[in-house]
Amino acid sequence: MVASMIERLELESGERVLEIGTGCGYHAAVTAEVVGDENVYSVEYVPELADRARETLAELGYEIAIRTGDGHEGWPDHAPYDAAYLTCAAESVPPAVVEQIRAGGRVLAPIGDTRQQLVLLTVQADGGTTRETFEGVRFVRMQGE
Repeated sequence: MVASMIERLELESGERVLEIGTGCGYHAAVTAEVVGDENVYSVEYVPELADRARETLAELGYEIAIRTGDGHEGWPDHAPYDAAYLTCAAESVPPAVVEQIRAGGRVLAPIGDTRQQLVLLTVQADGGTTRETFEGVRFVRMQGE
C-alpha cells in the first residue's frame, strides 16, 4: 500500500511532502527515499508514537521532521507542500491540509468510515480541487478534531 500511495502521488525528488499519521515512521522513511528526508514533514497525534518514530528514524539516519499534534490542522509552518497523504481514514480530507498544498499539488487519503476508498485530490489554481477515486481500502480512523 505504501508503494501504491507513493506511485499514485507521482512523487519526485525534491518535492515537499506532508504526512498525516506518522505511526512507526515506515511510510515517512519510504517517502524520504523518493523526495529526500529533508522534504518530509509528518504529524502524529499520539505523543508516544511520535517519540518512538523520531528515535527509530534518527537511528536509521533519517532527518524527517515530526510534530505531535492534530493532523486535521496539517503543519502550516512548512507550507506550501507539493503533496500530502493521510495514513489514517477520515470522513473527508481536512480543509487545512488542502489549503497547505500549492496549486497543482496532490493529496491522497483513505476516505470513509467503515467503507473507505482511496481518494486523490489535485489542488487547482483557484483553490478548488479535482477528485479521483481508487480502490477500497482499510485504514485506522483518524484521531483528533
